[in-house]
Amino acid sequence: MVRLCSCFLIFQKTFCSSRIDIQFWRTRKSLEGLSVRSVFFNIFQSFIVLLYVLDNETNTMVRISVFVGILIELWKIPKVLNFQVNSICNF
Repeated sequence: MVRLCSCFLIFQKTFCSSRIDIQFWRTRKSLEGLSVRSVFFNIFQSFIVLLYVLDNETNTMVRISVFVGILIELWKIPKVLNFQVNSICNF
């Protein structure tokens, strides 16, 4: 029962916080009030946490939670850096 409750709490935390974070970044048109450095620091910090979790052989749910968090942080990079690909073909 304890394992079920802990798995539920981890899943709920991951799902709810990720959903809110994605909604926030999806509707964002400008970076006013946001820090590009903080996004990159969060990626670095999440990567360190992932390495720690993998090294200590923790629960699979915790590993998945941290990995999904890293994927979301990496998804923010194009939003922050505003990548644009211009294809110019002169044929």
